Amino acid sequence: YEYVSEKTGKKHPTLVLFGNDTATGKNGSKWFAIAAQGAGFKVVAEQNKLPAEGVSDYSPYVNDIMTADDGEQPDATFCSANLPCMNIWQLLQPNGYEGAFGSGLYTDILVAPLKGSATQFTAHNFNDDTPGMNKMKAAFDAYKPGSGSKLEVGSFYGYISTDFFIQVLKKVAAKGANNITPENVQKV
Repeated sequence: YEYVSEKTGKKHPTLVLFGNDTATGKNGSKWFAIAAQGAGFKVVAEQNKLPAEGVSDYSPYVNDIMTADDGEQPDATFCSANLPCMNIWQLLQPNGYEGAFGSGLYTDILVAPLKGSATQFTAHNFNDDTPGMNKMKAAFDAYKPGSGSKLEVGSFYGYISTDFFIQVLKKVAAKGANNITPENVQKV
C-alpha cells in the first residue's frame, strides 16, 4: 500500500485481485481484499476467472484487468494464480499497464520474467546472508548436498511448516509422551 500510494499520490489507490476460478482462489481473494482495504486500497475487482489449467490465450484476462476500474486500469494488481502470473505480467506491460503488479512468486529463475513487478514474500531473499537463511540452507544441504543453493517458495514454506510442527510437538511432548495427541497438538 505505501509503495503504491506514494507512487500514485492517492490515499486510496485502486487494486484488482486476480486469481484462479477455484474455491481456494475465490476465498483467497476475499480474505486478501479485506486486508487490502484495511491497509487503504480501494479494491475495485476480485477477478477469479482463470481456469486452473488449459489456458492458451491470456489476453481476455489482461483486458479485464486493464479496464477493471470503471473502464480504466487499476493503480495496482495482485495476482495469486501462481505461475500464470508471469503470463499475465508479460502481457500487461506491452498493453500499456502502468500500475504496480505483485504476486507471491519468487525464485532466482523468475526474477528476469517478472522484472518490474513486486513479490509479496514473508522472508528475506534466499541469497541473503542472515542467520535464519543460513540455518535453512544448512538443513537443506544436510538432506541433499547443494539443495540449499536452490531454494524456492515451495521448499521455503515446506521448511517453515515442518519447523513449526516440530516446535509444537516438542511443547506437547514436554509433558510426557502420553500427552502427544491430535487434540493437544491442535491446542498448542
